Amino acid sequence: MRGANCGTVARGQTSDTVKLDEINAAVLKVAQEHFTYLGDAAATTEVTMGDARIMLEHQLATDGSQQFDVLIIDAFSSDSIPVHLITKECCNLYRKHLKDDGLLLIHISNRYLDLEPITRALAEHLKWDAISIDSDGDDALGVYTATWIIISDNKEFLAQEDVQEVTTAWEDNVAPLLWTDDFASLRQIMAE
Repeated sequence: MRGANCGTVARGQTSDTVKLDEINAAVLKVAQEHFTYLGDAAATTEVTMGDARIMLEHQLATDGSQQFDVLIIDAFSSDSIPVHLITKECCNLYRKHLKDDGLLLIHISNRYLDLEPITRALAEHLKWDAISIDSDGDDALGVYTATWIIISDNKEFLAQEDVQEVTTAWEDNVAPLLWTDDFASLRQIMAE
């Protein structure tokens, strides 16, 4: 799992190991001083400071594949997104770190950019299936809606009834758009 933010994804079970990369030391400080997610997590948590892609490349070169069950990419909610984390080349890196039946989860909620075409293209590039899941918000609780894309070759998981019940249909008029390390254009995905 990559990206610490406040540590909300670190909960896990006692048998889990959650590895988090955080590029911003101030974010980790806030997570540790003002939130209890990391401290209360049942899972073993490991936080590394640095860019997730660089960390994954280093781990692959030195230790080999991490063989993750789940790899979460949650870095795209602002108006300045880390494009290098959703390119074809980076997606190939994710595949190398996932188990054969692993899940790549990408949080694409963004008020300014429509990342669905990018994630659809990544799934096509990998020749894996992809589904979209939208969660409801609750203004009274300060909970925002969220859109997650799950990309995986694990057809059994994706076909489960409880997964299918929360899957949102892809928009028919969205053409996949594959970004590479050499070319990516935010103009092509500006939200209307």
